[in-house]
Amino acid sequence: MNYDEVVDLPAPHARVAARRARLKEETKKDFAAPTAASTAGNSSPTTLTAATPGSPTGTALDLGSVPLARPAIPRVSAVIRSDSADDESAARIVMAIDYGTTFTGVAYAQSVGRPIDLNDIHVVQNWPGASEVKVPSQISYSNSKNRLLQYGYSIDDDSEVLSKTKLELQESRDRGRELTTFTQTLHGLASLRLNDANAIAGRIPRHLAKTAEDIVQDYLERIADVTYDDMINTLGRAVPEQIPIDLVITHPAKWSEEALNKTYRAAISSFGDRFPTIRNVSFVSEPEACAHYTLRAAQKMDHARFRKGDCFIVVDAGGGTVDLASFQISDIDFAKNKFMMKPVGHISGFACGSTYVDEGFIKTLKRRLDPADSEKIVGTGMYGDGGHFVWTKDGMEVFKAFLPVKHGFTGTNTNLAEAVPLPRGMNIQDRADRGIHDGNLELTAEDIREMFSFSVDKTLALIGAQISSLDNATPRRKVKSIFLSGGFARSEYLFSRVADFAGQQGINVEKGLDCWCAVSKGAVMKGLGLLTEKPTNITRSPCYYGVKTRQLYSGWRNTGDNFEIDSLGVKWATDQVKWFVRKDDAIQPGKDRVTTYNCHWLLRPSDFTTATSSFSFSSRKRNNAAHSSSTAETKVYRDIVFVASHESDAPRRFKELNKALDEAKIVILHCNMNKVPASNQVEYGDKNDRYMKYSVQVEVRVSTTEAKVTVTSGGVVVAGPETLPLKTDLKKL
Repeated sequence: MNYDEVVDLPAPHARVAARRARLKEETKKDFAAPTAASTAGNSSPTTLTAATPGSPTGTALDLGSVPLARPAIPRVSAVIRSDSADDESAARIVMAIDYGTTFTGVAYAQSVGRPIDLNDIHVVQNWPGASEVKVPSQISYSNSKNRLLQYGYSIDDDSEVLSKTKLELQESRDRGRELTTFTQTLHGLASLRLNDANAIAGRIPRHLAKTAEDIVQDYLERIADVTYDDMINTLGRAVPEQIPIDLVITHPAKWSEEALNKTYRAAISSFGDRFPTIRNVSFVSEPEACAHYTLRAAQKMDHARFRKGDCFIVVDAGGGTVDLASFQISDIDFAKNKFMMKPVGHISGFACGSTYVDEGFIKTLKRRLDPADSEKIVGTGMYGDGGHFVWTKDGMEVFKAFLPVKHGFTGTNTNLAEAVPLPRGMNIQDRADRGIHDGNLELTAEDIREMFSFSVDKTLALIGAQISSLDNATPRRKVKSIFLSGGFARSEYLFSRVADFAGQQGINVEKGLDCWCAVSKGAVMKGLGLLTEKPTNITRSPCYYGVKTRQLYSGWRNTGDNFEIDSLGVKWATDQVKWFVRKDDAIQPGKDRVTTYNCHWLLRPSDFTTATSSFSFSSRKRNNAAHSSSTAETKVYRDIVFVASHESDAPRRFKELNKALDEAKIVILHCNMNKVPASNQVEYGDKNDRYMKYSVQVEVRVSTTEAKVTVTSGGVVVAGPETLPLKTDLKKL
């Protein structure tokens, strides 16, 4: 994909549009003016399961085509060259968003045709409430009596605080957890008193009705506001409104496609409104970004430290995940103080960051306190948490008291005794046998070491696996040094454990320079192509893609829907549409969006046979004909209806989609049931009423150029593939 391909973004917010007009007027002296055959739905498949894996018969109703991306919007001024979106001599800004589990950072740099140095990368630090290179990834929907902004460092003490929302972006495979969340949400909704008094007092928790993606977007909108103001103060008022911006979004090493898309949509929705000149968007893994900055910064401090062939492991120890990446110096020029490096081995990672030390502390609280007291501190509150991690007022008070203990732990003082104050208003009784004395929770060195055990042990296991992988590779690679970076790397206990582990193998360990903001700075380096390859640009999905199906009938969800009852007596809602790929989802070049969907039909043996009559003639008596009857196999087809919708909000029912056919494209795939292998046929019923369940799998594959749907059964293609081209013009519909 060409680098000048535009990722079209939502229309700017009205406030932003007004600001753009005002700035344009204010800066007109400095900038030049811009220049210029089967019926759909006869038999809907039945849902079994839907999953997202790692990886020609049909009738097309061509109702038009769907564009992949709209043409670029020219933004030409006296200082902007628009003839090439990636012209290295043209002015542009590379901005990186490092949305983390516990903290978030933003960095950017302006390229104006001259070489960029590491010192040119600017990190946003003027967060409300503190001047730091990162801001807590926390938000509250509680009313603020002190008129605080209710995110990051600026949250009232008596607020309910949503934390660790990033981890919720990963789809849950824990059915028990999902059921608990659902039950808590129902309990919370039942406890609500939806009246004017509670609404005015802010006692109606808004997070119950929000998804994790909604919360991340709300949080990032506030981050975008601060970033916008910071850029104006640093580069000038007109810069974010006039200069093209390339946006780089970081993500953990092990991050699902669904979580990646949720992050992408939230970032685009929030930053797209504030920065209307965003043109390209790309992804960079956190360990890769961290490694590029850490190694470059280390070489800048000591020019002679690296040699050709040296191999390093960079450990990005963050709040949610610990990610590793290995690199080898492939070439070095001491005269120019430059070196080239190449990735070796594999990027690895696991959810074992510093937030799991907090989880260890919470487990200790629950063990030590009576259930009623621990529920007040680490419980979900009277309304439940809606599936989110929410700190109550008392819980946040205790957690803040624990942080200095966590950050100061070195593991060297075996006689350590720390006291964490418990909320005074709770009147918690002293229990010497549980380490509760004078209203404090007393923690020994062994207690704290146990809280660190999961995170530290898993980190050491990841490092050990990376070392072994490189040592056993062909050619063999000897690790020279390990660089610890990320917020968790500031822990002296983690550093000492890693240093001891690696030192036994003759490997040096050191902390990376600016370890807390190495990811955001490294992502800017990647976006600039600073001594590295640029990441490929993302294309957004122009449509919703899905299939027409039927789903189990639910009284609260399917009221008024058409329904049918199958041979097993099960009631199904028909005319439903299940969407697999959402409009504006990220599509990466060379990495198709692939989704599979399992469904089935119930058929009788008689569906496959047809009575026929035949005549045979005797060679001796041609005038005498013998009549006989027999049966012949009949070709049996069932339909899969594939739908692409360009509407802003995809409908749930197929009939609703038909009201706007000019916004949709439909393909009907005729599935040959005769090709379904015996392994995917299950017999039901008895001799007098026998029928078979025929199972198939629908695969929807969306690339940067087309959407393809194929139906298979046991590896046998029973319909398709059918293809919808993406790069076409909707106006022709």
